[in-house]
Amino acid sequence: MLKTILIDDEMACLDVLSSDLHSYCPEVQILAICNQPEKGLEAIQNLEPDLVFLDIEMPNITGIDLMKRLKQPSFSVIFTTAYDKYAVQAFRLSALDYLLKPIVKDELMNAVQKARHFLNKQHLSERVEILAKQISEQQDQRICFPSTYGYAFYTVSDILYCCAGGNYTDIYLKAQKKPLTVTMQLKKVEEKLKTYQFQRIHQSHLVNLKYLVEFDRRDNGFVTMLDGKRLPVSRSRKEELLGWIQRR
Repeated sequence: MLKTILIDDEMACLDVLSSDLHSYCPEVQILAICNQPEKGLEAIQNLEPDLVFLDIEMPNITGIDLMKRLKQPSFSVIFTTAYDKYAVQAFRLSALDYLLKPIVKDELMNAVQKARHFLNKQHLSERVEILAKQISEQQDQRICFPSTYGYAFYTVSDILYCCAGGNYTDIYLKAQKKPLTVTMQLKKVEEKLKTYQFQRIHQSHLVNLKYLVEFDRRDNGFVTMLDGKRLPVSRSRKEELLGWIQRR
């Protein structure tokens, strides 16, 4: 039996995962279900599990931070995440397993089988360091866009949102009040940013979800960004945005 602990700040996700493990993974014995990272850390230290299902994005302590607090972890880890593709790419590059929410039955079963082979303390510590580094590198990556006089390079994590302007796109950055204009349609800009945490909320607007401050559901909907800008959400994009918010 794989002695297992589940850690996620969303109780609904824990309930679904627990039920699926009981139904599809009889080799898993659930020792504890924790909806607070601090409680999860305590459970790991006290119960000495073989396997931990660990959410990445939690209040106070992220899944990565939690792992770094443990000295020579001797268990296998399956990260669960609602992150967009940019983070999933980082998970794939590391030797750690991950499951993208909502979790699919076959992927859950395969991940449990893989996890049984990842019980080496040294390798696990190395994989956590690799994963943390890759996520940081993804966020700090620079992207090139054509501009009026040549090319412009932007750090992905500096981009707040992008607004269409015909054959041009205005890119709004954290450190600048005035947008920078690139000679590329918003659709093409979206293609370059689709592997990061960006989402199209309107025909004319592409936003960095990392800098979303508020979503107002009245009328068709509006989002407020980090710089205070309010941007409309189109009816056709509203459900997709709500789905992302409800997974947080």
